[in-house]
Amino acid sequence: MSAGHRPPDALRAVFMGTPEFSIPSLAAVSDTCDLLAVATRPDRPRGRHRRIGPSAVKRWAGQRGTALLQPEDIRDLRFIEQLGALGPDVVVVVDFGSILPPPLLELPPAGCINAHASLLPAYRGAAPIERAIMAGETVTGVTTILMAEHTDTGAVLLQHTTAILPDETAGELKARLAPAAAALLVDTLELVRRGEARPQPQDNSLASPAPKLDTADARVQWDAPAGRIHDLIRAMNPRPGARTSVAGRAVTLKLWRSRLPAPGEDPSLPGPRGTAVGAGDVITVVTGEGLLEITEVQPENGKRMDAADYLRGHPLPAGTILE
Repeated sequence: MSAGHRPPDALRAVFMGTPEFSIPSLAAVSDTCDLLAVATRPDRPRGRHRRIGPSAVKRWAGQRGTALLQPEDIRDLRFIEQLGALGPDVVVVVDFGSILPPPLLELPPAGCINAHASLLPAYRGAAPIERAIMAGETVTGVTTILMAEHTDTGAVLLQHTTAILPDETAGELKARLAPAAAALLVDTLELVRRGEARPQPQDNSLASPAPKLDTADARVQWDAPAGRIHDLIRAMNPRPGARTSVAGRAVTLKLWRSRLPAPGEDPSLPGPRGTAVGAGDVITVVTGEGLLEITEVQPENGKRMDAADYLRGHPLPAGTILE
């Protein structure tokens, strides 16, 4: 639905979001609602060189001349009063990056609606996509909720389910879920506009956490099964990158892609866990259960490259230990 074909009683909306994941949803809200303003996090260091820059949402708003708010603290009553003065029917939140305070949650008559990248109550928190892949899940999705005071606990409005592909990275899955979140929001907001939304409480007994990733999460433990390490590598791509180090070399090696050996190949090659046992186009490593083939890496202070290119400049003799 384009802006020129909005219903005469289109919802008056404020959108809150920050990263690229938010953009399809922001565009959908702009097309289907009367978009009053966009709120995003303050400019901060971004990218490899950590230069101060705007969020993806701020760039979108600037390109279209949309009113923009960048509160330093969303609990600041002046910011909440700014929103109230706009008179929104609904506030739509997609990956904003801060917990909304009760006065803001209570401000719009139709509530604050969030699109979250999991099948709630599973994976409540800041890293639902990464945590689902790390856990070896094969199914995930997007949920729209009527936001409540505690993180991701609000009543469910709609859900969309999709498979997690066997070798899919967090970045690839996020790229698929972003437009799915936008489509689900369009359906959700239409129900709200017609007064037909029927929020359903979450079953808290089924809840699981998805806390923000830290550097400790990214360290490979080679005594884990090959499948679990493969899932970790997928979950840490594109950030922060799974990592290991080569014994005797005081450097970190990031692991960007891996694969499990084809069925039927012998998983019992000798060597302790973390031992590199093969050379060629991939780095084959003994794990706590079976072998894992590393296909893309990044040496410290270097660029991402195929494992074959890395091995040409940094040979790993059979028996080399990764730790």
